[in-house]
Amino acid sequence: MLAEVHRSQASPTAILELALPYWRHQPTAGDDFVALGIELLAQASLEAEDQDRVAIGERLMKQPLPPAIREQVMHGYLQYIRNPQRLHALEREVGRLTAQRPSDRAALADLWLQLAAGYTNSNDVQDGMRLATLAKSVAPRPPSLIDYQADEMLAVGDVRQGKFPEALTAMHRAETTSSQLGRPEDPSLLLNVSALYIYVGEWQKAIVYAQRALDADSNPHLKEHIEREAPLSNMGAAYAKLGNVKEAQAAYRQAIAIAKHHHRPYASPLNNLGDLLESHGQAALALPMFRDALRSYQQTGDGLSQAVVWSNIGAALADLGRRKAAASAFEQSLAMFGRNDDVDRRLELYPRMISNLEAMGRYRRALHLLHAFEDTSDQRNSVTSTTRIAQLQAVADMERQKRQLTESQQARTAQQPTIADYEKRAQRERMSMGAMIVTLAGLSLIGLLLYLQSRTRKRLNLKLATSNAELVAQREHLADLNAEIIRQNEEDTLTGLYNRRYGQAVLGGARTSIQRGGAQDPSMRPSVLMMIDIDHFKQINDRYGHEVGDRALIHFADILRRCSRPEDILVRWGGEEFLWIFPGMSLANVASIFERLRVRLREEPLVLASITQTLTVSAGYGLAPAWPCLGDDWTTSLGIVDAALYHAKSRGRDCLVGLIPKGDPDMAGAMLARTPVAIMLERGWLSEPHRTHPQLNKRNCHYRTQRAPILTSAAQSLVSDGTRLNRDAGGLRRSPG
Repeated sequence: MLAEVHRSQASPTAILELALPYWRHQPTAGDDFVALGIELLAQASLEAEDQDRVAIGERLMKQPLPPAIREQVMHGYLQYIRNPQRLHALEREVGRLTAQRPSDRAALADLWLQLAAGYTNSNDVQDGMRLATLAKSVAPRPPSLIDYQADEMLAVGDVRQGKFPEALTAMHRAETTSSQLGRPEDPSLLLNVSALYIYVGEWQKAIVYAQRALDADSNPHLKEHIEREAPLSNMGAAYAKLGNVKEAQAAYRQAIAIAKHHHRPYASPLNNLGDLLESHGQAALALPMFRDALRSYQQTGDGLSQAVVWSNIGAALADLGRRKAAASAFEQSLAMFGRNDDVDRRLELYPRMISNLEAMGRYRRALHLLHAFEDTSDQRNSVTSTTRIAQLQAVADMERQKRQLTESQQARTAQQPTIADYEKRAQRERMSMGAMIVTLAGLSLIGLLLYLQSRTRKRLNLKLATSNAELVAQREHLADLNAEIIRQNEEDTLTGLYNRRYGQAVLGGARTSIQRGGAQDPSMRPSVLMMIDIDHFKQINDRYGHEVGDRALIHFADILRRCSRPEDILVRWGGEEFLWIFPGMSLANVASIFERLRVRLREEPLVLASITQTLTVSAGYGLAPAWPCLGDDWTTSLGIVDAALYHAKSRGRDCLVGLIPKGDPDMAGAMLARTPVAIMLERGWLSEPHRTHPQLNKRNCHYRTQRAPILTSAAQSLVSDGTRLNRDAGGLRRSPG
C-alpha cells in the first residue's frame, strides 16, 4: 500500500479514502505501519483534514518511535488538538525531546509554538502565551519566522484579555521581524494593527495602516488575500471619528460596493454609513439603510447585531419625531440585548430610551427604566460577593478560635483528677512511714504538686488570654468589615455621595434618621426634593472622553456638597442626575440655594490640563409627600419632581422649575398616586411658584444621543483565531450610547 500511495497521482482526498481505512486496520507491528502513517499524515495536512491529522498522529504516538520520528509526527498534528489534558501530556513529551535534541532549535521552537496554538484555540490563553514566549526563547538567532508567528500569537492573547496596547506592541514586533526577514508586507497583519488602533482610539494611525493593508493586498504574488472591504470599513470609522464626514462616507460606500461585487455580506458597513448620516442630521436617508442591514442580520441569525441595528433605527425614528415607533424599536433592541445577555449594551441603551420616553411624557415607564438602569449598573459594579466571602471567612476564623478556647478549658478541667490522685497517694505514704519521713515526703510531694498545679494554671491562663485577645480582634475585624459593607452599599464609588439604594431607603421611610458622625435624629424627615441634571453632559463625554466626564461628575459633587446644609442628603441618582433631599426646609429657601449652586459652578469651572469647562445644571423640585393622603408614597413625589426637571430642560436648561401642590384633590391617595403628572397639571392640582432662569446663556441647546463604534462580527473574530489574528477583520458598527 505504501508503494501504491507513492505512485499515485490522485488528490490527497482520494489517497486518504483509499489508504486510510487500510492503515486503520493494519497491525501496528507491520513493517510499513509507521512509514504509511507518516505519509497519510502529510496527505491530511495538504487537504486540511484536521480530524484525520489528529487521529493519525495520536495512533502513531502510541508506538515506540525514535525521537526524530516522534518530532516529525508531532509537527504534523500538534496544533489541532483541543483536549487540555492531552495538550499537557504532549507538553511533557516536547520537554523530553528538547532535552534529547537540544541542537535542533528551529524544529523544537516550532513544536512549542504549535502547542501554544493548541492551548490558545482551547481558550487557555495563559498557557498559550507562556509557550509562545518559550518558543521565542528556543528559536535560533537572529530573529526567525518563529519570532514573527509567536508575536502574532502573543497579540491574540493580549486582545482576548482586553490588553490592546500590549497587543499593539506585540504586533509591531512581528512587523519589525517580518521586515528584518525581507518578507513582503502582510496585509492581514496590517489590517489587524489598523483594528487595534481603532480599539485604542488612535484614528490617524488606523487610517495609515488600513491604507497600507490595501496597498499590500495589491501584490499579485500573495498566496492569501484579505477582503478589501474590511480595511475600508476601518478607514470609514476612523475618518468619522476625526470629523471627516466626506472621506468616511466614501470609504463606507466603497466597502459596500466591493462586498456586493463579490457577493459577500455588507450589512456592517451599511449600518455604519447609516449611523454616520443619522448623526449628521440625515435620519431620513439613514433609516432605509438600517432596515436593509437589519434584514441581512435576520437572515444570518445574528441576534446581537440585530439588537444594535434596532437601537439605531430607534434613534433615527426619534430624530424624525416618530417617538412612538422609536419607543417600539428601542424595546425590541432591549429585549434582544437581554436574550444575548449583553449587560454593557443594555447600560448604553437605557439613557436613549429614557430620553425618548421623557419627550413622550411617559414618565412612569421612564422611571421604571431608570430603576432598571441603576439596578443593572449596581450589579455590575457590586463588591457584595467579595465582602460576603471575607465575612464568612472571618466568622469561620472566630469559630476556630472558640473551639481552641473550649479545648483549653477542657484540658484544664482534665488536670483536676490528676491533682487529687497525687494528694491521695501522698496521704497513704504519710500513714505508712515514720512521722518525720512521712512529713518530709509529704512536704516534698505537696511542693511538687503545687508547682505542677501552678505551672499548669499559668500555661492554661496564658493560652486562655491569648485566645480571648484573638477573639476580640476577630470581633473588631468583623465589625470593621460590616461597616465597610454598609458603606459600600450606601455610597457611590465615584463621587462619594450616597447612592440610589440609600436614597430610596430614605424616601421609603426605611431610614428614619440621618447618621452624621454617629448622631441620630428620628424626627428628621425629607420635606423638599430637588432633582438636578448636568446640562449637555453627554457632549462632554463625546468631546473629551469618559475620564473627563468622570472628573466632571466628581467636580460637581464637590461643589454640591459645599453648597448643601449639614442635614441635607445628597444622592447620585443615576448617570449625571443627582437628588437633593432637604429635610424640614421651607419652600421659600429653594430658589436661593439653587442660585448659590449656579453661581458657584460659574465661578469654579472644571480645569484639567488644556481643558476648561463651565458646568450648568437644570433642576426640578417639589414636596414629599406632595399631599398628606399620599403618606410615604415617594414615587408620586419623585414623578412630579421628574416632570419639573423635564420642564426646566425644555425651557432652555440652566434653570429651576418647581411643581407645588395647589389645593387638595378630592380623591383617595391610592387613586391619586396612579394619576399621571400631566393630568395633575391640566386640572390645576400643581402650580409653579417661581422659576430661576439662567443669566449667562438663554440659548435652548437640544441634546442628542451619539454612539461610539464597536467592531463588527468580522472584526470581532480578531480574537477567535488562535494561530493568527483574524485575516478577515472588518469595519466597525456603532453600539448604542
